[in-house]
Amino acid sequence: MNPTLTRAEFVEMLSVRFGLSREAGKSKTALLQELETVLRERRAQGRIMALVIDEAQSLSGELLEEIRLLANSETATRKAAAAGARRPDRVAGPVLNEPALRQLKQRVTLRCEIAPFTQQETAGYIAHRLRAAGGEAAKLFSREAVTLIHDRSGGIPRTVSVLCDNALLTAFGLGRARVDSSIVLEVARDFDLGGAGVPGMGEAAPQEDEPAPMEPSAQDVPDEGGSR
Repeated sequence: MNPTLTRAEFVEMLSVRFGLSREAGKSKTALLQELETVLRERRAQGRIMALVIDEAQSLSGELLEEIRLLANSETATRKAAAAGARRPDRVAGPVLNEPALRQLKQRVTLRCEIAPFTQQETAGYIAHRLRAAGGEAAKLFSREAVTLIHDRSGGIPRTVSVLCDNALLTAFGLGRARVDSSIVLEVARDFDLGGAGVPGMGEAAPQEDEPAPMEPSAQDVPDEGGSR
C-alpha cells in the first residue's frame, strides 16, 4: 500500500507479506528462491498467490522493474499474469509508455477503468454504507442533498464518503437530524469542491421536500473501493 518504498524495503515487505524467512527479507536471492518454492507448493494445492499493489501509479521505475522480474515466476504450464485498473481520481500518466518499461507493459494482460458513479449509483452507495452502519439513508439525507453530493464529488466513491461523513458531523453539530442541501453546500465549500448544474456556493439552497429514494437493487450497490 506504500509506493514509496526503496528496493530493499520492497523485498523486506514481500518476505513479510508472503510469510517467508528473515533471510528472504535481507536477500533478493533468498527471496526469489523461497518464493519459487512457496509458489510450487501452493499450485500443487490448487491455491493461487497474488501480489496486489495499490497506488501503483506512484511507483518508481526501479520498483516497477522489480515487479516485472517477479512476474517472471512461472512454469511451463502456468503463466504469471498482470492486471491493471485505473480509478477516475487517479492520473494514469504515460508511465508504462516509457521505453524502459515496455516489457512490463507487455505483461499487462487485463486492463480496466473504474468509472465514476452515476447519480443512482451514488445514492445506492450511500444507502449501502449507512445500512451497514445500522442507519437508514432516507431519514438522514434529503433527495436534494444526495443530488448535490453526487455533483460535488463527481461520482468518486472516496469523495462521496468524505462529503457524507463531514455532512453528518456538521448536521450533528447544528442539532439537525437530517442532512439537507445547505449542509452539503457548506461542506463542499470547505473542501473546495465545485460542481455544475447546481446552485452556486453563494446562492440559497433549494427547499427540502422529499427524502432521498435510497433502496437500490443488488446490482446497483458497489463495494467501498468503487468496483462493480
